[in-house]
Amino acid sequence: MPKSLSGQRDREEATRNQETAARLREERRRAATDEHRQAANRILLFIFVDLVLLSGYLMTGAVSVTEVTVFGILGVCEVGFFRFAIARGWHLLNAGVGLSFGITCLFSAHILGFAFYVPQVGVLMLMLLITVIAMTALTLPVKYTAMLCTVIGLCAAVLMHVRNTRLTMPMGSWPEQVLSALWFALLLGRGALLNLKGRELRVALGRESAALAEALDQLEHSATRDELTGVPNRRAAMNVLSEELARSRRTGRPFSVALFDVDKFKQINDLLGHGAGDQVLMQFASVASAAVRDTDCFSRFGGEEFLLIMPEQLNPDSAALAADRLRRLIEQYPWSTIDQNLVVTVSAGVSTLNGLESAEQLIARADKGLYVAKNEGRNRVCIG
Repeated sequence: MPKSLSGQRDREEATRNQETAARLREERRRAATDEHRQAANRILLFIFVDLVLLSGYLMTGAVSVTEVTVFGILGVCEVGFFRFAIARGWHLLNAGVGLSFGITCLFSAHILGFAFYVPQVGVLMLMLLITVIAMTALTLPVKYTAMLCTVIGLCAAVLMHVRNTRLTMPMGSWPEQVLSALWFALLLGRGALLNLKGRELRVALGRESAALAEALDQLEHSATRDELTGVPNRRAAMNVLSEELARSRRTGRPFSVALFDVDKFKQINDLLGHGAGDQVLMQFASVASAAVRDTDCFSRFGGEEFLLIMPEQLNPDSAALAADRLRRLIEQYPWSTIDQNLVVTVSAGVSTLNGLESAEQLIARADKGLYVAKNEGRNRVCIG
């Protein structure tokens, strides 16, 4: 295949990969933004419910108007800051860990402070604080969760020492008992919601893991397989060659390689078009892959050149016979399925590992054999 056409395909593939990567990044950003906005909406809903219950305590005289107002204003301001941070894109930094940690610290300080400065509902606030931390722990790394719990614990200890108050919950009258029971039931509901959220995260994580495994398989396949023919590419062939060199040096057992080239391939492209040329390469690769041994590695080495690694061929003569069998198969193949007048032959150069030579030296000798085969009239195998 001409280098210009191959280079154009490589550039087109690189462009498609870049567009796919950009689309995936945009989808992740959009999903993260939607998730954080939903979290802000849930927090606002929870604050509204808490305000309704605190208003009930206000009617019983357990709390004052100022205390309820301060609780509501602080909560709304915190949600407003959360939305402001989302609009500025702070949730995209460090996977949103910093923003989640900061917002949780704000809400925790709000709830903890309210618990000790309005101790008659302190127990209810502490129960609320536990659900806030548990919900945040679903998305925070372990070290941040541990840090958050440590900070809150120390702050609670300081407040206990400074305030020296007894935290209680309103239970003096039947309305207060009903409100406290309702508060407790709603906290249980938040716990159930938390469990459902955790299950959703586990399911999503399982799907992402499966998708990642599939993507890795596809990436590995594309990195080691030739896109046109489906046989191993040059990178994969060099890896196999390196492994065979290492094995040979351990055991002292040589191996052979054969470098094939499609004869007059440029003429095929010029006369029949690049589509026919591609068909020739694909059919050649298919026939050769089916004909070689399971222990052999047949790969596309570049353009119309193919490399056959033969671990079981220990000398040049036997390697040349194996390469010649493949040459005859290609010569006898019914190429008329592509074009009625098409005749395809291949030339090959063969070399067997000699001493401590490198992979490049081994291939260079095979290339010399291929050069000789071309000069002697093509459609033959020569030892390099």
